[in-house]
Amino acid sequence: MLIDFDPEKNATNLRERGLSFDQVADFDFDTALVTEDMRKTKRKSLIDAAGEVRELTAADLRSFKAANTVLPAELQATLGMRSRGPQKAPTKVSTTIRLSSDVVQAFRATGDGWQTRVDAALKDWLKTHSPV
Repeated sequence: MLIDFDPEKNATNLRERGLSFDQVADFDFDTALVTEDMRKTKRKSLIDAAGEVRELTAADLRSFKAANTVLPAELQATLGMRSRGPQKAPTKVSTTIRLSSDVVQAFRATGDGWQTRVDAALKDWLKTHSPV
């Protein structure tokens, strides 16, 4: 296996850990025991004592990042992930608007897509009213 690495990082790793990156070429990844490094994290390990992935919590899910932000482009292509490009003809404009809290609460209570329903309600209102 050909391994390409930064010589300065290799020197640091050799000095701090006594391991050279050159040793990776001989490493057997197929039989390696992999464990999660929890030294610098405050969250609970995703792996339980039996080596199984534990049940995920809402906090775990909130901490996850989208795959397209963390996976290399080559792996995304291998996995068949497609990125969504920019809209060809944007149909909506991002804006900031102040609404009464009771209006926002009522629409949010309807679940996902509530902003689309606010847009539809405003479009409906425009059919019978003048915006001026």
